[in-house]
Amino acid sequence: MSRGHRPEVAIEEAKRHATSLGFLVISLDTSWIPVDFFAIRSGCLTLIRVRRIKYGYYNVPDIEASCEREIAELREFPITGDIARELWVKGCDKHFHRYRVIQDRVEAIEKGSEKISFGQQTLVEG
Repeated sequence: MSRGHRPEVAIEEAKRHATSLGFLVISLDTSWIPVDFFAIRSGCLTLIRVRRIKYGYYNVPDIEASCEREIAELREFPITGDIARELWVKGCDKHFHRYRVIQDRVEAIEKGSEKISFGQQTLVEG
């Protein structure tokens, strides 16, 4: 598990943001798993980890470097099927930046256009 305190305020803000995006949010009251909450939309379950950062660099290489431990923990969490893993980063700009964590890479999820994978198919939602 990551060192330091969980960003409780950012987690609650992320839950509200997820709800505004149309997700059904499932809260977790445990710290022994590397997931802050579950979100469900369009039949897809997403495991979400929230992190706060104090600088304004949100490109994938910078996020991979600054959130290395959280990304590794998400990848190590055993899941099966069509379950997605996402890292939501709240930075100094007060916005959430979302990243899909895949076994071999991290992808930025652009605002207004999301890719939701269902096996071999990909659905783009706005």
